[in-house]
Amino acid sequence: MKHIKAFDEFISESYYSYLGGSTPYDDKDMRKTVVEPNLGKRYDSYIMFKDDDYNKMKSKFAPNTDGWKKLYRSRSSQGQAFISPDGKVIKAAILDGGGIVGAIYIKK
Repeated sequence: MKHIKAFDEFISESYYSYLGGSTPYDDKDMRKTVVEPNLGKRYDSYIMFKDDDYNKMKSKFAPNTDGWKKLYRSRSSQGQAFISPDGKVIKAAILDGGGIVGAIYIKK
């Protein structure tokens, strides 16, 4: 039986860079472009420095992203997003208030 590569195995790193352009997405763009197409419209979100539960949710749902699929990366590599193997959590780095912060999006 011949092995057929998955579509994402053919996507180059430059394509991920192109998705985000030169500047990392802010929360609004991340939700519209990355989160909703992957998690749907129903999800909880937690943003570092804005949500008291961010660190708790990060340690519970996304302690590390080893083995997670890359969904997005800005050209500078500062903005990034990864989806969990079960497709229920996205861990991202977004532009917020002039700096890069962490964000966790969890499917309801």
